Amino acid sequence: MISCAEGFSILSNWKTQKTPLWLVIPDVEELQGPEVRIVDVSTDPAGVVFDLGGGTELEPLDLKQAEFDKADSEEAGFPDSVTKRFGFFLHLLLADGRYYVLAQRVQ
Repeated sequence: MISCAEGFSILSNWKTQKTPLWLVIPDVEELQGPEVRIVDVSTDPAGVVFDLGGGTELEPLDLKQAEFDKADSEEAGFPDSVTKRFGFFLHLLLADGRYYVLAQRVQ
């Protein structure tokens, strides 16, 4: 686990740098997800909004009481086909039980 402040710092950095990210919902059997960019991240109210491309935004995720964790490709727990493409993973566990992973591509 990492602190909420560190989690928000990572999200804010990705927003500022317009980093393309892979968004995955691990509870779904297939490890497929859209490539997204963060268009808004806020601590008050706590939330994040993703751009799915083409002007489509994913409904804002409420990050109030969210838990954050991070992993590199060796700690991520994904198959090699995934960890070869992505080097950093941010795990988000929302208060309502939904679980997401954001992954940053290896350069």
